Amino acid sequence: MVWGKGGAPRNWFTQTLVCLVFAVSCTEAYQKKSYEGYKVIRVAENNVGDLIPILEPVVEVTQVALDGVIYNDLLVDPNHFPLVSKLMNATHTPYHVLISDLQKSIEVENLPGQRSVAGFRGTCTSLSGINWENYHSFDTISSYLDCLSSQYGHIVQLNTIGMSSENRPLKVIKISTSGRGSRKPAIFIDGGIHAREWISPATVTYIIHEFVENRNKYQ
Repeated sequence: MVWGKGGAPRNWFTQTLVCLVFAVSCTEAYQKKSYEGYKVIRVAENNVGDLIPILEPVVEVTQVALDGVIYNDLLVDPNHFPLVSKLMNATHTPYHVLISDLQKSIEVENLPGQRSVAGFRGTCTSLSGINWENYHSFDTISSYLDCLSSQYGHIVQLNTIGMSSENRPLKVIKISTSGRGSRKPAIFIDGGIHAREWISPATVTYIIHEFVENRNKYQ
């Protein structure tokens, strides 16, 4: 028997998680995922104790630092939330719900028409539909890179270096004003390497946008 804060037994929870992990691993599928009913709860690092290793099989954990304090943001699906909240309460671990329904937050963030960084008609920004106010699909990002290669071929080279596990092309774009075969020093930037790495593709495509479509600003 393992006891947590406040004298609450934890072995029942650990045993339950073993079953839940098996169920989760057996239902994984390659398809667009809905986060309807998923909650993000925040727990301060100094309050979490040894709960994270117990919870990790059924939640996604992201650590954030705010004003010198480290927090653990836990993404919990609706089926596991009652169990997770029960454990938090039983161990007297303070937490608060940061996002009550993640899917609704995603849909609000991706409402059409919210584009403060708009491109002129005919630019790759406008033709592909990409902007830097929303997260975009692989197809939109890929279309943007294809357009840049087509319209700015004198400075942009686009290569496919392989295929992903989902059979999507892995594209590399080279931006250079020195022509082919140049031995000038280069900078390599990657993005979107890991699952759910949402912000890095936006960061990298914005850098590409500035170096190609807005390059006159930096000359």
